[in-house]
Amino acid sequence: AGGVVEVILGLCRVSADVVAEVRRAGGVCALISMVQGSWPEGTQALREAAVELLGLCARDPHHGSSILSDIQRCLPAALSWRFAEDKDSVLPALEQDHATPELMWNANARREFQEAMRAASSRMCR
Repeated sequence: AGGVVEVILGLCRVSADVVAEVRRAGGVCALISMVQGSWPEGTQALREAAVELLGLCARDPHHGSSILSDIQRCLPAALSWRFAEDKDSVLPALEQDHATPELMWNANARREFQEAMRAASSRMCR
């Protein structure tokens, strides 16, 4: 799956139409699932590639706001904005506990999120 993500990343760099297709096909949910490590073959390299692709899509001048909105449907806003603004902070932020009014994120929240994303991605990939 990591090679596929990297190919899509390359295509997105040259065409906003590919970014739109990623969104239309439900790719945001699948990529969030990869980022969270919900895929069986989820390696660190796959997680990093998925973050890179989501960040690129979220910064796209034509479709970025829609992509970011889709990310926010999956993750709290306090984590979602990082894809567009500071992609290097995404994985560390997902792995840390947070207890602020904007974000309650701990081991239980991560486990529940991972289970939800695993279920969502398995429905999409039938």
